[in-house]
Amino acid sequence: PMGWVRFGWKAGLEIAEYVTHSIDNWHVAYHGTTPSIVPAILKTNQLAKPGDTVLGGIKIAINAGHLRRPFKRVNEFTKMEEMFNPNQTFLSPSPKYASNPCFSKIHTLTSGLQAQVMLQVRV
Repeated sequence: PMGWVRFGWKAGLEIAEYVTHSIDNWHVAYHGTTPSIVPAILKTNQLAKPGDTVLGGIKIAINAGHLRRPFKRVNEFTKMEEMFNPNQTFLSPSPKYASNPCFSKIHTLTSGLQAQVMLQVRV
């Protein structure tokens, strides 16, 4: 996306064995996060969900202002009632949505520049 810097990262062979067809056929999704979590994501090849403790002892929490408890809702696609549990990892097909500061916090660098972290993933 415009205004973002992209760094490529290729998963190791242990991940490649799970890929059964061309990754070009996978969908692109985005995940907004904080810089302190990125090393754990890169070392484990996993996005953590709230309640998980990642490398470095950081416990993932649901951000302030977000829904914290499961609740009943009507699924807009199936029109059926279901339980929605916010204790999960969220991805978006839109970088604009994933880069919202409520998901990708704005950090001020020592240079005074501001930065955010958003991961582009294949699903």
